[in-house]
Amino acid sequence: MGEHLTGPVLRRIKSLPWRAVIDVTAGLVMIAAATLVIRAYWPSTPTAKDSPTVASLPEGIAPVPDDWMHGRADAPLVLIVYSDFECPVCGTFARDLWPDLIRTYGADGQVAFVFRHLANEARHKHALKAAQAAECGGKQGRFWQMHDRIFVDQQRLAESDLRQHAVGIGLDLKLFDTCFAGTMTDKVRRHTKEGLGFGVSGSPTFFIGKRSSNGKIRVIGRVNGIRPLPDFRRLLDEFIARPLIGSRP
Repeated sequence: MGEHLTGPVLRRIKSLPWRAVIDVTAGLVMIAAATLVIRAYWPSTPTAKDSPTVASLPEGIAPVPDDWMHGRADAPLVLIVYSDFECPVCGTFARDLWPDLIRTYGADGQVAFVFRHLANEARHKHALKAAQAAECGGKQGRFWQMHDRIFVDQQRLAESDLRQHAVGIGLDLKLFDTCFAGTMTDKVRRHTKEGLGFGVSGSPTFFIGKRSSNGKIRVIGRVNGIRPLPDFRRLLDEFIARPLIGSRP
């Protein structure tokens, strides 16, 4: 149940002219709605889940050969994102944060950015097909172009739309169709299953790994959901500067 207005506040409102009461009520509704939107997209502060202890973080999450990566493979920090092409918040990250982070941290080799699928087939009816289309773009060397195209136009994810996206980024449509009818679902569902096994329950979810002296990646942080760009930059700066405690040769 919601809170009720009582006592002096109620008496004050009753004494106002009826038009003023409507204005006050409308104002309260707008403020409440804005607050809900902000909380949904921009969690105010990191929670305990954003920085769990190293012992609670998953092992075996380091990049593998069939991952899609931006940046140098030997970068000292790795950011792995589990994402869904139909997820609105994932779209916000892909459009508004991802390009800036890649320019800022990927170009100079500080961070490698890895994309993995978390296709929520139960909630997003186009998520699996969109992920397939991106993978088929990758088969022709254009995964990131298809990734960007889909996230820019998330309202057009039907199969006919995905074929148009393929044409729009210059893919061979016959090869795309052959791939799309194939087994790309296996990789997408494998990623999703692995993500769930790592405790991922929503998208986007980020794992931050740091490279030890022997070249192995150790996961040292996790972020659930997105943050405003300055906060995300600050977070990466902190992880880049953080020493890798307890690394073993």
